[in-house]
Amino acid sequence: ADESASRRKPRPGGQDEFFGVKEFRFGENPRYINWRRSARTGTMVANEMTRVAPPRLMLFVDTHIDRRSDESHAAVERVIAMAASLADAALAAGMSVGVHALGADGPATITPNRGKRHRRDVLTMLAQLPLNEHHDSRSLVADAHRIMRSGTTAVMISSTSSARGLSEMSRSSWITISTQQPESSQYFQFDPVINFRLTMPAEQQPAPAKTERAHA
Repeated sequence: ADESASRRKPRPGGQDEFFGVKEFRFGENPRYINWRRSARTGTMVANEMTRVAPPRLMLFVDTHIDRRSDESHAAVERVIAMAASLADAALAAGMSVGVHALGADGPATITPNRGKRHRRDVLTMLAQLPLNEHHDSRSLVADAHRIMRSGTTAVMISSTSSARGLSEMSRSSWITISTQQPESSQYFQFDPVINFRLTMPAEQQPAPAKTERAHA
């Protein structure tokens, strides 16, 4: 995200980095007066600083499963939890965050923004993501080109190991995070008591096997 922000054109009017000099006007902060140049030119001038916008993140959440099972559902729930954790941390750091996912009813998108209300909208969308048995990670990458904007860092979170290869083939610079990567357990640490098999909505849970029903 920092690399994406560094490629963005600086804009005057901020307090981040030196941009140039301008004529000093009454009422402006005197600490920005450039005394050396003012003395040389005979005109009071002040340093003008840049305003660098914080990085923007677009989270692409891969919720695809090949078939319904406890394991596949748990993997998708972990993906959603990782996406929610990343969104929450990035928003708390002042970044703009958006979310995009594919489901049976088509794409669901929240454009990057900031603020408490936006945080609630992002987390609500993630909590309500439906089952996705129709659109795999390749479809998600292909759909991403339609909504990506310059100056935005794409982050794909998936439960498949093939997500990294797909993102590397895309035309944009991607960050890929897979639940199958050993590093993911270092990036995202959840309480051991959390059972992701039990966090899915009840109406989306797979039906128990006949043997289990007979035993019950």
